[in-house]
Amino acid sequence: MSTLPALQWRYSPKHFSDRKVPQDQLLDLIEAARLSASSYGLQPYKIWVVEDKAIREKLAEHAY
Repeated sequence: MSTLPALQWRYSPKHFSDRKVPQDQLLDLIEAARLSASSYGLQPYKIWVVEDKAIREKLAEHAY
């Protein structure tokens, strides 16, 4: 499945794969986030790419 159709199918994930996201797909996702609506471009945001599994697990504990 290409990146755009995957973004159009939305759901709230609770479990994640250990599969690494290819660099080109990661850049597409970051670009899609950059192009998304944000109230006249005034909504600040940060994108964090966390590749370390231990850090992701710690973040998941606080995300739900």
